[in-house]
Amino acid sequence: MTYILAILWKLCFAWSLIYLVTSLRTAFWISRRRGSGLIFLELHPGRAIGKTETAKARSLRRMGFSATVSMLLGITSWLIAQATS
Repeated sequence: MTYILAILWKLCFAWSLIYLVTSLRTAFWISRRRGSGLIFLELHPGRAIGKTETAKARSLRRMGFSATVSMLLGITSWLIAQATS
């Protein structure tokens, strides 16, 4: 049981890292596309311009929600694994 929980919290942490990398990569892409030196994180998907940015903002919003849920699940499984070992 402890082994499964350890794998679970590592997978949840990895998913959160994937979300962060994807979010930063998209932010750099948007910055280059708009021609500014600023990094625009799509925290406000309503600001997206065009179909591509709107689709990326929508998918990032979903990924952000799932990363938040996975972090909560990962922290919970880590705490349970520490308590049982």
